[in-house]
Amino acid sequence: MAITTFTASEITPLKANHTGLNVVRGVFQNFPAEGITLTASSIVYMVKIPNGAVLIDGYMVGGNAAGDEGTWNLGIRKGDGSTTFPVNPISGLSVSDNSLLAAVTISDGFLQRFTSLVRPSLPYKVSVSEGDAFQYHWLVATSVLGSGTATTSLQVVAMYLANDKA
Repeated sequence: MAITTFTASEITPLKANHTGLNVVRGVFQNFPAEGITLTASSIVYMVKIPNGAVLIDGYMVGGNAAGDEGTWNLGIRKGDGSTTFPVNPISGLSVSDNSLLAAVTISDGFLQRFTSLVRPSLPYKVSVSEGDAFQYHWLVATSVLGSGTATTSLQVVAMYLANDKA
């Protein structure tokens, strides 16, 4: 089965980083009636975290229509979307598609905070070479299980610290 990719419909743009705490938000809604069908391994690019920033916390909120449930991972990918996962310079560990949340079940009223689980991925510093075209990393939601015919809503809110050089 082919992997499908989507980008969140409402992304708080990275217009400018401010020294200190920054908050970004992405929203994705799946409407099968409009021809959007999720499959296992569908990837949704939710929010961008800029080079030099340190991701410290966040949460994912979601819901599925008609009592359906879906299972999702939330992780980190390089800006170019490659499956070569970056290394967290703070911990020295590689991150992946389930570094922030692993196999969480989304039903009506779901909310899961990144720091509510023991996740060695946080804090996570985005480190990109000066010459790279993509000066950010993505937080990505990946569908693990669920019905492609259910209406699904996902929202990711991420909090990161930036200095004047981020």
